[in-house]
Amino acid sequence: MTPQQHDGDENMATAQTANSTAKTARAPAPWTLSGCGYITAIRCDSDFLDEDCFLEPEQVPSRRGRIAYMMLVDYTDSPVGPYQELLFIPGRVATMSGAWRWTISRIFVSTEASVSNGRENWGIPKELADFDVHYDTTGRGCDEFQVARDGHTFARMSFRPWGFSMPVTTRILPASMCTLVQAWRGREFVFAPEASGRAGPAKMAECAIDPDVFPDLTRGTVLTCLQVPDFTMTFPVARVDDCR
Repeated sequence: MTPQQHDGDENMATAQTANSTAKTARAPAPWTLSGCGYITAIRCDSDFLDEDCFLEPEQVPSRRGRIAYMMLVDYTDSPVGPYQELLFIPGRVATMSGAWRWTISRIFVSTEASVSNGRENWGIPKELADFDVHYDTTGRGCDEFQVARDGHTFARMSFRPWGFSMPVTTRILPASMCTLVQAWRGREFVFAPEASGRAGPAKMAECAIDPDVFPDLTRGTVLTCLQVPDFTMTFPVARVDDCR
C-alpha cells in the first residue's frame, strides 16, 4: 500500500520530532486530515480490556464490550503537518450524561504538535513516539510498522492487503456510533469525527507488542483487518464540560 498523497511513491516514511516552532503552534479544531492506514478489530476478554489497556481507574467500572480496535494511521496532511499515529480503543465507557461512547485509552503520535493539540482540542491522551514505516511497492510483500519510545521498540506490526477496496463513509451511520468521549485534566470532551475514503481487506502478518507500553493485541482474536489506502477525516470542535 503506497499513500496516494506521497509523490514519487515513497516506500519509506520515518517520523522525526517537529521543530521548536511546530511544537508550540496552536491549531484549534476543526481539523481536516487525509492519509492512509490500517484498522484491526480484536475480540478480547473483559478482564484484559479492564486491567491491561491503560484505562483510567474511574473509567473501568463503566466500560462495555469485548471488541477493541487498533488503528495505525499515516496522516499525509493535517493542520499540523504530516504525522503517524498508533491508537487503541478498548470499547465504550459512560459519559457524564449516562451515554456509552468509544474512548481512546492509549495513543502515540510522531510529532509534538499533534500531541499538544490533540490534548487541548479533544482531550486525547497522546504521547510522543518514533515511527518507522515501510510500504511495499511490489504487490507481494507487507507494509511494515515499528514504533519506539526512548529508543525502545515497543510495537512491531506488518500487514498484507488483499482483494479490492471499496468506497466507505461514516456519514450513513448514526452519530452515536461514531462519537468518542475523552476525560483529560478534569474535563470531558465529546466529539464525533467523520471520515470517507476507500477500504479493503488485509491480513495482520506480524504483531509483537511490549505490554508495558501498549495493549498486547496477541491476547485477543483478530476478527477483521482493513486497509484504508486513502481517506479524508474531519475532527470537529468538541463539546467540553467540567467533570463532576
